[in-house]
Amino acid sequence: MPAQNNNNTENQIINSIPNAAYLTDHNGFILHCNSAAAKLWGREPAIGLDRYCGAHKAFQLDGHTPVDPESCPMAICLRTGEPVQGQEIIIERPDGTRSYILPNPKPLFDAAGNLAGGINLITDLTAQRLQNEGLTHLAAIVESSDDAIISKTLEGIITSWNKSAERIFGYKADEMIGKHISTLIPADRQDEEPAILRQLAAGRRVDHFETERLTSDGRIINISLTISPIRDASGTIIGASKIARDITSQKRGELLLRLGEERFRMAVSATKLGVWEVDLRTGLVTCSDECRVILGLDIDSVADLQTLEALLHPVGNTRALLQLKALVEENTGGDYDAVHRIVRPADHKHRWVRVRGAYFHGRDGRPERLLGTLLDITPEKEAELHLERTVQQRTVELIKSNERLGKSNRDLEEFAYIASHDLQEPLRKIQTFIDMIRENPGDRQAFDKYFVKISDSARRMSTLIRDVLNYSRLSNAEGTPAETDLNEVLGDVLSDFESAITEKSNHNNGEFAGHHRRSRAIAAAVRQFAGECIEILDGIAGNTGPQPTHHPHGSGDPVQPAG
Repeated sequence: MPAQNNNNTENQIINSIPNAAYLTDHNGFILHCNSAAAKLWGREPAIGLDRYCGAHKAFQLDGHTPVDPESCPMAICLRTGEPVQGQEIIIERPDGTRSYILPNPKPLFDAAGNLAGGINLITDLTAQRLQNEGLTHLAAIVESSDDAIISKTLEGIITSWNKSAERIFGYKADEMIGKHISTLIPADRQDEEPAILRQLAAGRRVDHFETERLTSDGRIINISLTISPIRDASGTIIGASKIARDITSQKRGELLLRLGEERFRMAVSATKLGVWEVDLRTGLVTCSDECRVILGLDIDSVADLQTLEALLHPVGNTRALLQLKALVEENTGGDYDAVHRIVRPADHKHRWVRVRGAYFHGRDGRPERLLGTLLDITPEKEAELHLERTVQQRTVELIKSNERLGKSNRDLEEFAYIASHDLQEPLRKIQTFIDMIRENPGDRQAFDKYFVKISDSARRMSTLIRDVLNYSRLSNAEGTPAETDLNEVLGDVLSDFESAITEKSNHNNGEFAGHHRRSRAIAAAVRQFAGECIEILDGIAGNTGPQPTHHPHGSGDPVQPAG
């Protein structure tokens, strides 16, 4: 009876233990286990049948090598009569799940000191090992991260410093742990840290805060900070974890991009160049403000290809429009370069624009967008059209000038024939008077009379030669027309032909049959130059005989009078 009471007491004690526990007899057969043990094993052991351990299977820590029941910690304890400590094993439940356990078997002795059995208190190490593995894994991540990972207290004292923090800031871990985080903060940004600490103390994260920090060599670098509060097991905030990413290169690239965009904007603004793009997937068109000003579109309006097509003048745009549609709708490749005439909707003015475009390809090599520029070339186009009209006008004038020159040449050829014939008269007059002087060698009065006439004939011949040249300008209407007294002109002619008239009076009987072919020249000369009229009348008076058969154009017909 007392032994039965002792067993009940022992069972109650085992049941009251929160951890897994069980009792065995001196041969290792399980006598009793608590619910925690049954839960840990995933099964109820067979009392009096299961020996040493109630687990379905047991393995060494490598997870592969089975643990023989005779070599398990409880078997060793009962065999040696000594407690076994620190021998971890892995147990597997019937459902295949596993746990890490630390058995703590101890022998039990009776009053006589004989081995009566054993008790095993089992500690489940699974959660602890997972936590340790997680911490180890986390530590490996922290050390291998490209970002600086730093932990600090709520007072700003650094408590951890990884390898990337050394690389980015240039300080070793032993140089920074224990120091205040303000060591890294430039003088003009010292007010940032108190604000960050207040936010962390209130339990709020700081996400992607871009700022500047100092390195060990005094350089200022751009970093992005993500700061999270660290809590203890009770949830109390005890510090902060800071992840700092070096974005200096990114910021430099952004600066260069902004500078490039600003330079491009200034260049576009200076050249009045509009910029546009077409999304080949949606067909939507994006236009710069300058582009909209050129096209006369509202700044806030949404543009598409149909909007732009409506701006085109109905004449002369078909071919270029088909090319642009092919580029947009069929992705045919190549560049676009065309001049369009448009009608602006704002003021209905006609403008000439030059449109250029090229594809922008995505990473897969396929065209994604059509990018281009737009330039108002209206002044240049109008100047070009004006030049074309001027060239056409000058061409017409040149043709007319050539026609006038041809007419002048023909007139000059005709007059040259007449003049060459008429130049003979002064020579004949000189010869006649010389013959008269020879016939009267001793007659001083005749000599003086005829010498004066010889001199006048030489002067008349010189004048005639000069006027032949002047006549070449008649067709161009050069010179100043003047009124002429033909009576005076006729008197001069009669004086010049005094001897010739006397000589021919018996033969010509006043016939002037050849006057007709000179009538056109006489009419022109009378209107234009008085001096030339004398030479023409001289020619008429000196050619009252039969008409010569020679013609300036090579035919045998006489020159017909102008009519």
